[in-house]
Amino acid sequence: MEKSNGESRSKIQLKQVLQINLGWSLLMLVSFAYLGLGRYSHPRGVMLALAAVYAIVAILALRQQRWAVAVSIVVAAILMILWLPMVAVNFWMFITSHELYQASPATIVIVGGYAIVFAVPATLLCTLYFVKRKDLRLMLQPGSSGQA
Repeated sequence: MEKSNGESRSKIQLKQVLQINLGWSLLMLVSFAYLGLGRYSHPRGVMLALAAVYAIVAILALRQQRWAVAVSIVVAAILMILWLPMVAVNFWMFITSHELYQASPATIVIVGGYAIVFAVPATLLCTLYFVKRKDLRLMLQPGSSGQA
């Protein structure tokens, strides 16, 4: 089903990918807001502020602001690069009964939280951005209409 106007074959639309991005930004915002309710600390406040800024960027990306789409791609790539290896190694250590998990088996719950909030959504989004790379290239070109 190749379309003549340069759209890719995948059934998912770029707008849907950007909606997933918005959902992820809201998940991070809610997660950091919840952590901040327990006991406020400066690092938690900074993360909450960054999550709020990213939610605004995700809304602007959904409204087809080219710079916001570019920032969304970069944020997903950075978080995937930072968190996916850590989560993978920790799950491997848990499965192979590493001594860290013998002494503190509940650590995997925290790693699972990181996976849910950072690694899995970032990896999913990077994969979807790769699938929609032709549409993204067209959208991000200077002088284009910026329509997703």
